[in-house]
Amino acid sequence: MSAVKYRDGSDTRLGHRVIYNNQVGTVVVAIDDEEGSPGFPIENYQSYGGGILIRFDNGALLQLAESDKLLVRDKNDTAGTGNIVFPEAAVPSRPQWVDTRPTGIHRWCALGVGSPN
Repeated sequence: MSAVKYRDGSDTRLGHRVIYNNQVGTVVVAIDDEEGSPGFPIENYQSYGGGILIRFDNGALLQLAESDKLLVRDKNDTAGTGNIVFPEAAVPSRPQWVDTRPTGIHRWCALGVGSPN
């Protein structure tokens, strides 16, 4: 069971469409549940210490290690089944970290997007 919960207290799950700080994305890795998705094998993320990895629609990645009041499930999400499909070009071969400094519960990754700062 994921340690990361939505603002309403419900559990996050692999494949859920989410909104975090007004950015829409998909939960692509559930580290606590040991679940990954195409292009995001769990083996690459087990050392991150837990939580979830969100892939935003703009290509940026964010790890949340604990619940955050800014995280809500997209009310338009009707699937959330874990059947995540991305266009071939959108699947990274491995994470490319923009900023790995300790920043609380967040780790940012960008795929040609640039630093969040």
